[in-house]
Amino acid sequence: MIKNNYLIFFFSLFTYLYLSSCAHVPVPKPKPRLHPSAKAQLKTLLYQYNKKQINDFKLIKKLKIIEQTYPNTHSFFQSLFLRSKLALKSGDLGLQIQLLEQIALSKYNSPLIKRAILRLIKFSEERRQYQFAVSFILQLKIKQLDAPLQNYLYTKLFKYYYQLQQYFNALAAGQSLADNKSLQFAIKKQISWIVKNLLSEKEIATLVREKKYPDLQIFALMRYGKLMLKEKNFSEAKKTFLQLFKTSQDQNEKQSALSFLQKIKKYKSVNKNKIGLIVPLTGKYKKIGRAIVNAVSLGLGIWDKKSNSWLELIIVDSHGSNQHTELAVHKLLTQDQVIAIIGNPLSKTSKIVAKAASQFEVPYISLSQSPDITINRPYVFRNSITSKMQLEILFNAIQENFSANKWATLYPNDAYGTKHSNLFWDIVLENKQSIVGAQSYPSKEKDFNKEVKSLSGLYFLKDREEEYKKSLKQWLSKNKNKRRAHSVSVDNLLKPVLQFQALFIPDTFRSLIQISNMLIYHEIDDILLLGTNLWNKPKLIKFLPKYTAPILFADSSLTYKDKKNSFFYKEFKKIFYQRPHLLASYAYEAAHLVKETLTKNNISTRLQLQTAMSKTANFLGAFETLYISENREFTRPLSLYQIKKNKIQIYKKETK
Repeated sequence: MIKNNYLIFFFSLFTYLYLSSCAHVPVPKPKPRLHPSAKAQLKTLLYQYNKKQINDFKLIKKLKIIEQTYPNTHSFFQSLFLRSKLALKSGDLGLQIQLLEQIALSKYNSPLIKRAILRLIKFSEERRQYQFAVSFILQLKIKQLDAPLQNYLYTKLFKYYYQLQQYFNALAAGQSLADNKSLQFAIKKQISWIVKNLLSEKEIATLVREKKYPDLQIFALMRYGKLMLKEKNFSEAKKTFLQLFKTSQDQNEKQSALSFLQKIKKYKSVNKNKIGLIVPLTGKYKKIGRAIVNAVSLGLGIWDKKSNSWLELIIVDSHGSNQHTELAVHKLLTQDQVIAIIGNPLSKTSKIVAKAASQFEVPYISLSQSPDITINRPYVFRNSITSKMQLEILFNAIQENFSANKWATLYPNDAYGTKHSNLFWDIVLENKQSIVGAQSYPSKEKDFNKEVKSLSGLYFLKDREEEYKKSLKQWLSKNKNKRRAHSVSVDNLLKPVLQFQALFIPDTFRSLIQISNMLIYHEIDDILLLGTNLWNKPKLIKFLPKYTAPILFADSSLTYKDKKNSFFYKEFKKIFYQRPHLLASYAYEAAHLVKETLTKNNISTRLQLQTAMSKTANFLGAFETLYISENREFTRPLSLYQIKKNKIQIYKKETK
């Protein structure tokens, strides 16, 4: 019975407290009225009881009469409280809780309500009903109580929240204790444990950034500073460790903060004569890496010992791996203190350098095609003809010169084909046009009959079953020999059905030759064929069949002859005894821009270099004049090319 009463009490009290906490505007409670007669009767009863003139039974009986006669008076609440004490004395826990509940839930503002709630808190704690105890405490206007009682309640709240694993709420109670300057050593220790071991990294960041608990932040600063170092946010890490050094009373913490500050200082120190270069010099990309080293040396004017350049090139091998790239960045910034970094033609490792460059605020010129690598990264530049640049120019040129608005893609199922097909698809959708066909094929495919049939409606006969039966009947009637029906092919009976005007093929010129042959076989020669600069090969025109519709792709406006006659091409071949790779020309241009900017602008900081490079309107590159875009991309003229009359030539719209 006692247990059931206890549960009923908690349910009703919790419901009441919850509903009362939801009220938008608290209504002040009226004070219970004084009644002289009730007061006198209660005083007489207490006197008789203390003199042992009446026993517990008679006292309880007379107290009930007072409660019935004088409800909602001071004497009424005093009577209830006295009866709760007598219930405790007799061991009737259920009755005691009911009486305290009646006081706690009263609509009157009696001083005994606080005492009743404190007793209920004690009962809840003894039975580990911490959530109920918290609810009771929150009903009290703690700030209006005396300081010792405030500290008592905040200490209880801290312990209860800790037990409930509500750590941020526990910190709120701890902050209130800190405001009252009564943060006990035991609670300090628990707060430290919460911050260092129980809060997530996201919660640590919230604790420090929002400054909601200023007196408790000291416990979070070390962990937050390390978190910022991990993210390579050095400006925030420096500010955090400096705050910790100034405010902490722990000498070990102060020493740790100082060591971290010295480490950050190494990252910020700059030697304006040193340029860093990160390239793969081992593994399958080592030849490209070596060509980039030669090109950067030429661009900086330091390719041999006789050069009198004041610049110094620091070369670090990335091994083509993420781990070695991170170590390379760390070395260039802490040991060599370079003013700028060039390199990383590989997308996966270039992203690592780009992230570090943004966090360290060091200018970085990437040679990769990694998409959007410069977006929201003011210290990151890129010199590369990206796939997206090519495809946007290709799409825009087709829009201007042809009436195509429905597109299809036929692509190899490999990294290059999938990437370029997706990019082209995105560009079409961004321009609110339609991709009406998409077909992949194995990267080593040589036939393409099935793929062409699939795109032209000749493969899935169920979609054209009625048309096929009608054509077969007409063919049999015309040939008058039903036994020959098995020899007729679908290709003879059905004509291709094409819902698109242009077909994008992101593959080599060898695949283009085989695909165009298959298109001609199926009497499809009026579809625009679009590709990438992989088609810009002289060998293509020797094998390409007589496909009548235009074959188009985008590439640099320069011809091979133009490149061959340039200063860069001649010097590179003369000095290094080899023809320069395309990436070598990009590397040369990056190094040349850094050298010219440092030479002309009396630069000594990374910010000055970044600002000067960003403001560069145009400069002479390896083969042509280059421009720096708003997104810090090295841009160059690209043209639409057409394969026509056994020649690869810049497309010119024919005039009627």
